[in-house]
Amino acid sequence: MEKNEDVRIGLVLGAGGVRGLAHLGVLEVLEAAEIPVCCIAGSSAGALVGALYADGHSPREIFALYRRTDVKQFLDFRPSRYGLLRGTKILKALTEVFGDRDLADFPLPVFIAATDLKSGELVVFREGPAPLLLRASIALPGLLEPVFYGRYVLVDGGVVARLPAEALREESVDLVIGVDVSPAPPVRNIRHVYDVLVRTMEISGHHLIRCKNRDVDVLIQPNLNGVRSTLFVEDPERLLEGGREAALRALPVIRKKIKKIKALRR
Repeated sequence: MEKNEDVRIGLVLGAGGVRGLAHLGVLEVLEAAEIPVCCIAGSSAGALVGALYADGHSPREIFALYRRTDVKQFLDFRPSRYGLLRGTKILKALTEVFGDRDLADFPLPVFIAATDLKSGELVVFREGPAPLLLRASIALPGLLEPVFYGRYVLVDGGVVARLPAEALREESVDLVIGVDVSPAPPVRNIRHVYDVLVRTMEISGHHLIRCKNRDVDVLIQPNLNGVRSTLFVEDPERLLEGGREAALRALPVIRKKIKKIKALRR
């Protein structure tokens, strides 16, 4: 099989709570197809998966980490003036995984997207403390306290960019592949404040994705109907399979675009 190392491919992993496990299925397919990525950008769950992968963890290792992690332990409900959860336990867990690593030291360049509440703009980090910036990128407004970092007050990157493809604009990539795991808005019961917060993000994210599709060259959208953008899922393997299936469907398009890029260079 022809190698593709000479084509610079950027991968953008979107927000979506536990649905972000589908990113792992996509990564597995890209690896098996020998389609290497030169850099990764991500928001929220996509930032977390992207950072783990960029730090050298395989998709299966990341999945195993999720399976052995009791997510409920992070629900430290101690409401403050900024959110229902302080996020101290989440930051501790991220520090246990990444230590005091700086994003700039990761083997693969990774770009973490967060939203600055002060400016209302997307902020993309290529360097800085990995645990703290990942904690910022997953900070669902109202639920998890913002992260105060320098001049920024940071919350979930998905507020502004569910699929932060613009993070790779200056990276001289030839092809941008985006993975959208945000759900199309279904009608369902709204039972408590968490549903309100998540539902708000889902709706806004759905419309943002529709506007931002032009920022990627290939858009992969796993069929994950029925799985909410929450922290929990009964059958996580189903999400991996959804990612695999969507990536396999996209492979012919990806290969065609790679071939075209190579032809234009001759």
